[in-house]
Amino acid sequence: MRRLVEIADACTNFVLNRSQVVALFWCLDDFDGYNIPGGDLSIAFVDHGVMTSIHGKFLQDPTPTDVITFDGDSSMDFAGEIIVCPDYGLDRCKEFGTTLDYEILLYLVHGYLHLAGLDDVNGEAVPKMRAAETKCLSHLNSIMDKGWNLIKYA
Repeated sequence: MRRLVEIADACTNFVLNRSQVVALFWCLDDFDGYNIPGGDLSIAFVDHGVMTSIHGKFLQDPTPTDVITFDGDSSMDFAGEIIVCPDYGLDRCKEFGTTLDYEILLYLVHGYLHLAGLDDVNGEAVPKMRAAETKCLSHLNSIMDKGWNLIKYA
């Protein structure tokens, strides 16, 4: 049985393809690389202001960021929550010459990997996280012949 992926979209400047976001997580769940805890998964898309507030309140860093992950509670059959800031992604894709879809895909994968127990807080953990991101992105891209269509700027 597939996990329930609940999506909250508080961004008015973007159009989200909810079915593709859900499919992405189901593909990651089926991937034999990294496993997150069982239970429902919550995904929230928020703007710069909300993300900066969450970042400051929970991580004591009141600067904009791309993605924040909160662990779940197995006793409540809750895998965790991934909060993504598409505004940040829009800024980064311009800076790096990527697409907004790529940035959002990367943030969702990154959050999933945090729930799977990977971290990138210290220097030693960063290469493992980057390798895992590359492996998951490669897997996801091999599934979608024409690429992911997760989000677009309204």
